[in-house]
Amino acid sequence: MDALSESERERLDRDGYLTLPGIVDRKRIDAMRNRLGELLEVTEQDHAGTLIVNGLLEEQVFDAAWRHPKVLAA
Repeated sequence: MDALSESERERLDRDGYLTLPGIVDRKRIDAMRNRLGELLEVTEQDHAGTLIVNGLLEEQVFDAAWRHPKVLAA
């Protein structure tokens, strides 16, 4: 069975993005924010534009968001 509902898929196709409230619990969100802050403190930002965060993809604390079935389906 598809992880996205028909209405979610339609919104994604129409808008180009999809909000998925509640896929990560509050405790994990707090841990993600804390870790992101720590990583930003040790990553030099010597450019304008998008923030660069060294090691972000290797951080398991973020897996709850990136590996959720709905995110993968989108």
